[in-house]
Amino acid sequence: MGTKKIRVLHILDELNTGGAERIVFSYFQHIDRDKFQWDFVMTRYAETDKKGILEDKIESMGGYIFRVHRKRENYLKNIKDVDTVIKNGNYDIVHSHLDELSTFYLMSAKKYKVPVRICHSHLAGTDRGRGIELFCKILRPIMYCVTTNKFACGNDAGTALWGEEAVKNGEVHIMKNAINTEAFTYDETIRITKRKELNIDQVSVVIGSVGRLSYQKNSGYIVDIFAKFHEMHPKSVLVLVGVGDLLDKINEKIKQYDLHDCVRLLGSRNDVNEIMMVMDFFLLPSRFEGLPIVMVEAQCTGLPCLVSDTITKEIALSESVQYISLNKPAAEWADELDRISQNSERVLGKEIVKNNGYEIDLATKDLEEYYIKALRNKS
Repeated sequence: MGTKKIRVLHILDELNTGGAERIVFSYFQHIDRDKFQWDFVMTRYAETDKKGILEDKIESMGGYIFRVHRKRENYLKNIKDVDTVIKNGNYDIVHSHLDELSTFYLMSAKKYKVPVRICHSHLAGTDRGRGIELFCKILRPIMYCVTTNKFACGNDAGTALWGEEAVKNGEVHIMKNAINTEAFTYDETIRITKRKELNIDQVSVVIGSVGRLSYQKNSGYIVDIFAKFHEMHPKSVLVLVGVGDLLDKINEKIKQYDLHDCVRLLGSRNDVNEIMMVMDFFLLPSRFEGLPIVMVEAQCTGLPCLVSDTITKEIALSESVQYISLNKPAAEWADELDRISQNSERVLGKEIVKNNGYEIDLATKDLEEYYIKALRNKS
């Protein structure tokens, strides 16, 4: 391969604050850009006249971003646009992060003889509706044919897309949702400064969550839980980081519970690490997940976490993670938060995260080696 850069195209929905894109961006920040050229396709983005929060950063570091027709507007044009990008890109690797919907793009990659074609599973379960589930089921045999390398963020996510045997047999490469542990190491000075910036009293108990405001993340239920917790702790504050289609519903709930003064809706942020230092507890009642990177970040920052039992146990890197059933009413979730709050000592999780293989420097080197080996095996 000489001095020629290895050209990689990542296919994502958007470049905002969602889990998959933040993971890819974290790797991109640490990849050896003398050896690799990473480009990005966005197949869905929130608004045509606004950039995702990660776009300028990616472009400043030499990544090229392709905006194509959005899937929801014209799927055929979307597929054709991505086909053109792959045709003209001379890529060595196409790495798609869209589960079964990667199929169409990897078909193009196969057509243009891209040697390494990766489909990456980021979810351990879905609730996409019967129609989409049937569509994805039909796509799977084709997906298996056009994919050369199987990826997943964890064992459960790997099993969900590729099957238990494939994971057991080592056919699925686990690309960990790694983070910069230095950035997420708790700093009391940052906590004080950021609380002032967000107009949060230093003695307030802050419940926080980071993620798309969506059905998957069960974002409305977060407000329900906080409303019950707030009855017990009137000085408490809820901080939500993220954007999504449930924003209006969440605002309605805030109005319903009369919580205007104690909820901070922060939208997309590029300082998630500092926002987490503001928090006292992390809440994630998701209906389904893969291996949520926000849980790695929260544990690195030393946050006690209360999460739904639908989330993989792989993510419990320490005893700071407590699971509870989504069948439990909001009041019981609030009671569990109250119980956790009796132990307010903040335990730093940096070493725990590093020891479990979620440090981005080491994880990036592993990915670089995997890419290079995969290409050699195809040559």
